[in-house]
Amino acid sequence: MFISVFGIVGAALALKNPAASGILQLISAVLGLFVGFFVAYFMAFPFLLIGGILALADPRKEH
Repeated sequence: MFISVFGIVGAALALKNPAASGILQLISAVLGLFVGFFVAYFMAFPFLLIGGILALADPRKEH
């Protein structure tokens, strides 16, 4: 459950700090897949993974 909180916090930070959001979501996805083998987490894994990748590849980066 603690790992899922990382994913929720990461999603909440998406607009303010996309890099931190992406890192938290990727950590949550990877740790949740390897540490918690819950059937319900297999549904959350792809969403956290995609959200983390998209947050790190934010097109709104300032140059």
